[in-house]
Amino acid sequence: MITDERIKEKLEGFSASIPSVPEIIIRVKEISEDPKSSAADLANIVLSDHHLTTRILKLANSAYYAEFSGKVGTVTQAIVLMGFRTVRNVVMSIAIHDTFTSSKSIKDFDFKRFWTKSLGCGIIGKLLAKACRYRIPEEAFIAGFIHDIGKVVISQVFRTEYSRIDKLIEAGEDDISTERDLIGTDHCALGHWLGRKWNMPSQLLSPIQFHHRVGISLGIKSKSRLVDIIYLAHRLFGEVREGNNEIDRSSNIYKEAETLAGIPAEAIDAIAANAWPSILDISSELGICIENAAAADTIGGSPENGVVHPFGPSPAEITVEMQQMSEQLSSRERQLSVLREASECIRQAGSVGEILQIVLESIFRGFEMGRAILFEIDKESSIARGMLGFGVQSQDQVRRMQIEIKDSVGFIRAVVANGSPVNVLDAPSKIYDSDRDPVELEVINSSAFALLPIQVNDEIGMVILLSSPDSDEPIDEGKLESAQTILSQAEIAIEKAMLMEKLNAARGQEVESLLDTAFSQQNES
Repeated sequence: MITDERIKEKLEGFSASIPSVPEIIIRVKEISEDPKSSAADLANIVLSDHHLTTRILKLANSAYYAEFSGKVGTVTQAIVLMGFRTVRNVVMSIAIHDTFTSSKSIKDFDFKRFWTKSLGCGIIGKLLAKACRYRIPEEAFIAGFIHDIGKVVISQVFRTEYSRIDKLIEAGEDDISTERDLIGTDHCALGHWLGRKWNMPSQLLSPIQFHHRVGISLGIKSKSRLVDIIYLAHRLFGEVREGNNEIDRSSNIYKEAETLAGIPAEAIDAIAANAWPSILDISSELGICIENAAAADTIGGSPENGVVHPFGPSPAEITVEMQQMSEQLSSRERQLSVLREASECIRQAGSVGEILQIVLESIFRGFEMGRAILFEIDKESSIARGMLGFGVQSQDQVRRMQIEIKDSVGFIRAVVANGSPVNVLDAPSKIYDSDRDPVELEVINSSAFALLPIQVNDEIGMVILLSSPDSDEPIDEGKLESAQTILSQAEIAIEKAMLMEKLNAARGQEVESLLDTAFSQQNES
């Protein structure tokens, strides 16, 4: 057995090569802990990664979320329908998966088998959490997904011993006892070490450390419900991992589920029946290569190391014919597709705030903008205040953006005064001398940009600022025309939503007045 000093020495050596915590997880954690953050902050993080955006939208429209299938066209909608926590946890899971499988320092590890179990325990964990009414079922998904990360650490820190450990466990030996006998520690402790190193939330660290319930007597609940849920997910996955959807009624899993989580046998049967179809569906939508060959074939990728390109073959494998087909797609066709998608999303939106976020996201993502920022026009103070933005670090940064609307100069002044868009091709050029305001341009921070007005109830109340990924590149007029079409639909939808809000408020006041009258008459009698 390896001594504690040697274990510490090996971990210190491994720390230098281990993948650092993904930047996206740091950002997601920050907005999760910030009471001022909003759904727009999370959407902004997702939209910063094209592959991540596509995977989230595919998942939202998958059979796994049947109630939303085919209805989600934007990340904003995904967050509204699926919930902030759901999208956040899926983002973190994808980031962890991509970080490990793309790391060149991790070698000789069966990622297909690992991710099969990880994804299986995550999905089963969520189903168990729902069955026992755990307050945040999606928390069980990510806890199950990462519960075995210590296995990766063992495979890299104890390369010589890992092969023997793996064979003994496959032969039926207990995981924890085998690991402790051969290396002096176990994957639970090492996973907890990595989780702390990555500064993961405390509620996720407990399932990593205690999912085998070592030291906890049979039938006794642990201090954390999530620990028991992931333990049961781990056990149940072992029952169904071969593709079985029926469990032997003599299995202890039924008694443990009832004792530890109050989950009846019928619920366990239902979860077992749905586990594998869900695992196959989600692995395809998230681009995770698992042991089942059929699932891997549907998404393409490299089964040797579990790295999958969620859009099919890797770039090196894309045929010349496919590249030519892609190039033949005209800009106008893409714009028409964005228009159709945005129109449907706007129609489904339930509030003014949601409409605005959908519009801004559709223009930003659909027309490949570098930034899309919405300003609210305060005419009393003559100020344009940032409300919402994509392509920026945070919504807090947007809200700090303020531009004074002056009487004689400024591009926003011109848009508000004339009610028509402005496309600035090169702000420093002499042709803009009469409109240019250095203070305004400092806030805009781009030499080429466009400003589009949003007119509601015959008043310009908002302006959208657009700029290309290259801040010096002018925006194509065709894209602006399409963006204006989206805004025209949005203006009608906003007016309708505002009218409905007023009607509902009036009805509420009427009901309150009737109740007051009724109570008053009752008291008099």
